[in-house]
Amino acid sequence: HVEVTFESQRQFIAALLTLKPIFDGDRCSFIALLHPLERLRQYVSSQLGRVSHSFEQMPSASLEMRRLIRYGQ
Repeated sequence: HVEVTFESQRQFIAALLTLKPIFDGDRCSFIALLHPLERLRQYVSSQLGRVSHSFEQMPSASLEMRRLIRYGQ
């Protein structure tokens, strides 16, 4: 993903550029997809309100993860 900015009619439009690979045998082509950043931000904000996680739900099998969880708490 790459953030890009376009200018249209003296207005700047921020977008996220992604490349979708299309495989054809031993060849690979790409389709460029543009996603308006403002819409993505609105979507992420709306979804974050619906998510609830706690430190207790995080996997803590490794020593490193237990340290990170302690640090986060």
